[in-house]
Amino acid sequence: MARRFGTLRHKSNRTSAWIEASYLTPFWAFDMWPGLRERQYASFDIDDEAGALVWLRDAKLRIDAHSWQPEREVLREQQRRSLTFAQYFEQWLSLRRTRSGDRLQAGTVYRIRKDATNHILPFFGKRRLSEITSRDVDRWWDGLDHSQRSMCINALKVLKSVLASASSPGPDGESPMIPRNPCTIMTPSQRRNTETVPATISEVRMIYEAMPERYRAAVYIAVFCNGPRIGEICALTRNSIDLNHMVLHIRSSRKTIGPELIGSTKTEHSERDENIPPQLKPMMETLLDLTGPETGAFIFPGVNDHSAPLHPNTLRGWYDKARIQAGRKDLRFHDLRHTALTLLAQQGATVREIMDAAGHSDPQTAMRYQHSVQSRSRDLARQIGSLIPHEDTVESLQSRIRDNDQRILELSQQNEQLSARLATAMMQRETSERAKKQG
Repeated sequence: MARRFGTLRHKSNRTSAWIEASYLTPFWAFDMWPGLRERQYASFDIDDEAGALVWLRDAKLRIDAHSWQPEREVLREQQRRSLTFAQYFEQWLSLRRTRSGDRLQAGTVYRIRKDATNHILPFFGKRRLSEITSRDVDRWWDGLDHSQRSMCINALKVLKSVLASASSPGPDGESPMIPRNPCTIMTPSQRRNTETVPATISEVRMIYEAMPERYRAAVYIAVFCNGPRIGEICALTRNSIDLNHMVLHIRSSRKTIGPELIGSTKTEHSERDENIPPQLKPMMETLLDLTGPETGAFIFPGVNDHSAPLHPNTLRGWYDKARIQAGRKDLRFHDLRHTALTLLAQQGATVREIMDAAGHSDPQTAMRYQHSVQSRSRDLARQIGSLIPHEDTVESLQSRIRDNDQRILELSQQNEQLSARLATAMMQRETSERAKKQG
């Protein structure tokens, strides 16, 4: 008599009873679906023994025919036949995590959903995920408005990420939803139409002076403390400034989307300590004098609610007016970060040092700032070249005289600027001294 396939067990607890059917997983299935349990189980009502026997018989037939699949794969196959891109996108977004395993921040979810809603779902939303082809992706890409480069790149990144997840095994070892990623378009580099021109020190000063007095220090912090992002500046608290060690602690960022006003920095690498130049100590002391006594009091509080951090858009609004007064309408607040890192590179900072200062994880990003100092390198090469021993000729002497004339002109212009600033400073001091005597 043939041995019975599988096992039936009657089980119960205080409130109910049921039949548990099970059988050994076929040995050849473990190579195809790693992580399978040793036995496969199903539960049936206490009076449905016939249904349990049918389930066991069906499993045996499929095993004998080598067509057996785990229940999770059967369900996944049903999903493949009906799941639309829009349905899968919602599942994908709800399960999406950062590289460190954390849930996405509200702002990140908002931007992903906005890109998908505006530029991806209108084309792919109702299509079955399993039927999307490379040709469909090419047609979608060709139909985008490529005059909006950043929009196209961001939408492409979202689409590639969604389809990459769909073509990868599930978290519990399930087979991919689609056999391969149909999106094979190379992601273009994210660049502006025009190269960012760093601000000069004179321009930084003019922007600083055109800002509201209580908040103008944000400009100097952005430039001379290695380029904190605007959200990081708005989130600074009394506890962030350590004047004993002249260190600025970057630990959080001001959020503009979601219920939380303060959250984590852009990436885990963005949590860092920046050295404060000693020349900024008086400014930092003044800031602390203006800040509440609590360790969590914000350095740059909201205009109407001093218990809340300043909104980045408020700071940008003041900055936008100030940059126009300084003649740099093109210089976004984020470009102050570019200016700061370029200054670091000009002072000889290595790629690793720029990465640490900026909180970058990608060396290519940091190298961009070293490339921006090529003109500075040429100047240094010219100065080094002037030290090379050589015989005096008419041409070489004329060249050296021209170089000296140029240096004299530059120094003369600097002296004129310094003299004007000295006159202003002396007038301010005299006015202050008169006011004290009258008081």
